[in-house]
Amino acid sequence: MGNLVEIHDLTVRFKDFAALKKVNGKITNRPGVVGLIGPNGAGKTTLIHAIFGQEPVGHGQILIDQMAKLAYCPDTPEFEKYLTAREILQQSLRLDNQRINEKQILTALQQVGLAEHQNRLVGGFSRGMKQRLGIAAANILKPQLLFLDEPTSALDPFGRQAMLGLINEIAQTTTVVISSHLLNDIQQIAERLLVLNRGEMIFSGALTDFIAGTDDSVEILVKSVNAKDRVVAALQQCQIVVKEIQRHQIEFPAQDFEKGLGELSRLADDVVMINRSSQDLNHAFERWIHSKDKEKVK
Repeated sequence: MGNLVEIHDLTVRFKDFAALKKVNGKITNRPGVVGLIGPNGAGKTTLIHAIFGQEPVGHGQILIDQMAKLAYCPDTPEFEKYLTAREILQQSLRLDNQRINEKQILTALQQVGLAEHQNRLVGGFSRGMKQRLGIAAANILKPQLLFLDEPTSALDPFGRQAMLGLINEIAQTTTVVISSHLLNDIQQIAERLLVLNRGEMIFSGALTDFIAGTDDSVEILVKSVNAKDRVVAALQQCQIVVKEIQRHQIEFPAQDFEKGLGELSRLADDVVMINRSSQDLNHAFERWIHSKDKEKVK
């Protein structure tokens, strides 16, 4: 199988700020979707830029399979406004020293829903249309590894579903890395995850393993610190293990919900909200990030 990209102790700094800190990870040569996720400012785009040589590496190594072709579409691709969509794809092929194939260009535009706009100047395209054209311009090169930065962020719900379908289609033969903050989209199509937090890689592996690392729980938001103390004491009387999440928020295992329901009803005036979390990517992501941030404080 082999690895298309290997990252070893990668550090990228901007003056005194470390955008990436000793990051390690790999992207294997296996068709499918890899989700690159993390909070805003976690270093996702910086990592992509470093892989493509757009950011200087202060320390560490990025090893890329010399036989592999990589392509990248940024979240807001920009094109010469006086060129048509068809000419943009011609340009992409020329820059890669590939032969111009008009049938291939038409197919690529059809895939992203822009065939009817092939002779329009891209200066009049919306952001979403430019995003789709950027994906077509990258994918027409037939890369083994395709990076897409926020590919659905500028699309409406119908456009997003169409784009996810397209990405799934591309991923049948290509390794596709998607950087996105739309975790529901990632959960629909990704098999593997790279998770960044504060410039550090906190998880690399299967999406199912990431989600399985967090258990179903009941989260309770209380009115005050005193209210929290009363609720915690009551639940502990029921032999329930309670964890503090934030100043006015606690949680306990969902399996103990029935056991603690009577006490929660008795203390209803102290409780603002009760939420039973399910095992999904959004919940797992919040739990992982919160857990890592708490480790930093200790």
